[in-house]
Amino acid sequence: MVNRNLHHGEVKKKISVIFIWAMLFLGSIVFLAFTPEVESERAPTGPCKFPTIGLIQSSQTADVSPGAFGIVTFDGSVSCICFNAEKKVVTLYVEDTWGTAVIIPDNLTFTPEDSGQRNFQVIVRVPGGESTSTIGIVKVTGRWTNYPDGEHGMAMPSNGVAGRIEINKYYMYSLKSFDQYTEALPGEKKQFNLNIKNKGNFNDTFYIDIRNLKKLSEKGIHVSLSTDNIQIPEGQTRYVKINIEIDKETRNTGQHEIEISVISNYSIEECGNPVPQEKIFKLRILPTLIFLTVEFYIILILISVVFIGGFVLNRKRRKKRNQS
Repeated sequence: MVNRNLHHGEVKKKISVIFIWAMLFLGSIVFLAFTPEVESERAPTGPCKFPTIGLIQSSQTADVSPGAFGIVTFDGSVSCICFNAEKKVVTLYVEDTWGTAVIIPDNLTFTPEDSGQRNFQVIVRVPGGESTSTIGIVKVTGRWTNYPDGEHGMAMPSNGVAGRIEINKYYMYSLKSFDQYTEALPGEKKQFNLNIKNKGNFNDTFYIDIRNLKKLSEKGIHVSLSTDNIQIPEGQTRYVKINIEIDKETRNTGQHEIEISVISNYSIEECGNPVPQEKIFKLRILPTLIFLTVEFYIILILISVVFIGGFVLNRKRRKKRNQS
């Protein structure tokens, strides 16, 4: 009986020990699971390998004109934090559509004591006269090098950052005619050709006008154009016909001027009140026998009187000689 009680007490003791160890094990698991992780106060080891390049402006517009460059600038920055290296040098490279871009500065230095952001500027010179159809691109890339260990790599993004360059419009044109003088009789028709060349950097519309149309019409000279507006692509030439018809009954002989003006549509939009270009054509109307001037008739009568008078006087003289 006593042995049975002793055995029963030992079993209870063993169960108690097992229970205590089980509770300790479960308690440690719960403690580890719910204990927050304490972040290390130490700075991460090793240098920052990936400086980042950025451009503030995504696009710029160039004001170009013949013989003058259009200057555009882009502002950018490089961000980098340097750890456990004496210094990190980021070298910047720039390329553009025209090969004229420069970057200032092209080397940026970062140290553990002086990290963060560095600024740079890209300057692009767009050639004068560049077409509006040209879309320029400027691209900046970078490489970094650690000192003194010489470790190096590409700045991010590895393919660089790009900006877009658009071209502003400018208007420019010239007028030319191979023949600006002609002669005609009343009732005849004549024609001039006026060449208009679009020397601007975009497609433009030109308006043509006969400035003294009413004055010419009152003199019996009727002038018309093959068109009073024409669209001309950049760098190309188109011609306009100037048709002239003279009344048969006109007495306005002599020289007359036909005043033609041409203006660019874009210059109207841009300037509001631009000065048009002008071309003067000269027309001489020759007299006919029917419409001789009064002075001509007077001279003709005087010549006739002198001739007839001389003839009569000479005849009388001969008659007297024969009688004598």
